[in-house]
Amino acid sequence: MKTIYERIIPLAEAEKDRVSKQTAEKKKRYEIEVEKLYHLLVRYETFLKAQNEMGTVELLASQYRERARDVVKQQIERQQLYVTQAKNQYERAQVDLKEAMIEEKKFTRLQANQLEEARQINALLEQNQLDELALLQFGRGRTS
Repeated sequence: MKTIYERIIPLAEAEKDRVSKQTAEKKKRYEIEVEKLYHLLVRYETFLKAQNEMGTVELLASQYRERARDVVKQQIERQQLYVTQAKNQYERAQVDLKEAMIEEKKFTRLQANQLEEARQINALLEQNQLDELALLQFGRGRTS
């Protein structure tokens, strides 16, 4: 017959593994979103450099570049929101993982304590049986 801990610990381990995988996925998503933001920032900076280096250029080309720069700026603002959301989800996943690890450790520790207590009780019973046997042996030795 399985003890309660032998049934609970595998469940706690499975939960910890599930949350660990989720955390890894959230971290990967966060890293992807940050990378997208980085590329948008590089693109925006390229527009700014090109605008500064041009000096006097054709009005139409200048307006096109300015609109393109504004579009990239809007994409950057949107991407910053995605990065923030991904970061918040990743941080929450880290908290969930920590809680799952604590939960698993708690049950493992409780099981170890129960096993130690059972060992001590068995050792005490064994010692009592040895004491009784010694008393019986001593009692027989005196009557002979």
